[in-house]
Amino acid sequence: MTCLIESAQGIPAETTLEIAHLPCDVDQSANVDIGEATAVGEEYEGDRSLWLVDTDRSGEVDGDDATEFDNLFNGTGGYSQWNGQSLPPPL
Repeated sequence: MTCLIESAQGIPAETTLEIAHLPCDVDQSANVDIGEATAVGEEYEGDRSLWLVDTDRSGEVDGDDATEFDNLFNGTGGYSQWNGQSLPPPL
């Protein structure tokens, strides 16, 4: 999503802001690959931020998130496959 900021305190006028979200990009690399599985494992050990792997947005990380992540990553459960996807380059 791209939006034009007309005015805001501390932000120059006519600034373009790009907001992007890539489901399953747990390691925030702008690519979805096998590294996400490692990042999910690290979250279960408490080394990552909750918001990165709370896939079902329940406020906690549990088995439901693992299932949801697997569905998104592999394109099962009615989802498109996100494995191998990347964010587009900035405008």
